[in-house]
Amino acid sequence: MKLRQVSPMARIAVLMALVVFLVSCGSKPTPEPAGGAAAKGPAASATQAPVAPPAGGAGGWLEGIPEVMPQFTYGTFDSKQSAKVNLGDQTMYNLYYNGVTPENVREYLGRLKAKGFRADEDNANPGDISAHGSLGQGPGRIGFDMHFEAKGHVDLGVTVVKKP
Repeated sequence: MKLRQVSPMARIAVLMALVVFLVSCGSKPTPEPAGGAAAKGPAASATQAPVAPPAGGAGGWLEGIPEVMPQFTYGTFDSKQSAKVNLGDQTMYNLYYNGVTPENVREYLGRLKAKGFRADEDNANPGDISAHGSLGQGPGRIGFDMHFEAKGHVDLGVTVVKKP
């Protein structure tokens, strides 16, 4: 089965799992050079390794996430576990936070909905909160997948489908 035949949310889940696997294996993200992929020259690969996030930043956010996506400003941002991955017509951002409460997550979901995002919850495990959703369709679409564990850890994945 080709990757394009899989639903967008399934693709997000698979790609996030790949990034988590790469990070957990101790692979060091390869920083993207100034000027982006074009600065790599003709030898650049079509797929790229995870890119180290910029240092600091208000709310622990990664550069390049569209402004319509509200910043997650709760808990402590874990820059060593967060990454940006360019995958052809999509860019995935994986952000990790600790010290987050369920109330923080519910407030953030409300902020997403206020910006026009569809946000669907799937809370299979007591104490955990899982949600996914999107804004728009096709090129320019922004999708998210968020998991909160009762111990206060949040994994937030953002996928941006690039416009041609």
